[in-house]
Amino acid sequence: MNKYNLQFETFILLEYLFEKEILDEQNFYKYVQNYDINRLEKSLCRNIFEEESVNVEMHAGGIQATRELIKMAKPYSKMKVLDAGAGYGSTARILSKEFGCNVVALEKDRVKLLKGIIRNKCENITNIEYIKADAYKMPFMDRNFDMIFRQNAIYGQSETLFLDECYRILKNNGKIAFQGVFLKKRIPGMKCENLCDGYINILKDHGFVDIDIVFDENNERLKESFAARGEKIFQRALSLDLLIGYMLVARKE
Repeated sequence: MNKYNLQFETFILLEYLFEKEILDEQNFYKYVQNYDINRLEKSLCRNIFEEESVNVEMHAGGIQATRELIKMAKPYSKMKVLDAGAGYGSTARILSKEFGCNVVALEKDRVKLLKGIIRNKCENITNIEYIKADAYKMPFMDRNFDMIFRQNAIYGQSETLFLDECYRILKNNGKIAFQGVFLKKRIPGMKCENLCDGYINILKDHGFVDIDIVFDENNERLKESFAARGEKIFQRALSLDLLIGYMLVARKE
C-alpha cells in the first residue's frame, strides 16, 4: 500500500482545492508543467528513505522500543494520549488499536502528517486525530491529556519550554513517557541539550514526580538510528561514548 500513499494524498488534496475553487485547475496544470522538480528532491528522497527503512519511525529500537516504553507507561482504554512528534504514527496506531486509547498525533512535518492520516484511513482507524502544530506552543487547553509520549523527537529548541507545555496540558496525575538521548557532557553544535546529570532535577522543577528512568546500555540501537538518518555529529558522539539512550516515565504532581 505504501507506494500508493503519495498518490492518495495528492489527489485528495487536489480534489479539495478544485472543488472549493481555491485553486484554478487549468492554471495549476500550467504551473506543474513549468515546475522545477529538483526543488522537492531532497525532501521527498528523505521521506521515501525513511518509509522504506526497516524502522519507519526512525527512533532508536523501532517498534520494540515503543512497546517497552508503553509497558513502562501503562496506558489504558479510553485514555486521552498525546503523541508529540508523532512522525508517521506507528506509536499512535499501537496505542489506538491495541490499548483503545484516544490519541492526538502532533507533527510538524507536512509529509509525515499526511502519510500518517492516509495510513490511518487505510486501516480504518478513527480514534487518532492528527494536528500540525509546534510542540513548544501547543494548541490545547490546560489539563487536557492523561499521558504524553515522545520518542526521539522535539529537539532543537528549549527542553524547558516543552516541559512547561507538557505540564500545562496534562491532567493532574497525568504522565509523560519519553524515549530519547542524554548527553554525558555538553557538545558544541549539538541540538540535544539534555544532560544526563541534572535532568531529573529539571523534571522535578517542572512539577514531575515518581520519575522512573531506564538507561539503554545497548547503544547499538542508537548507532543504527543515527546512521540511518545520516546524523554524523551524533555518530561521532557515540563513538566517543558521549551519549546514552534512555526511557522515562514521570507523573504530574
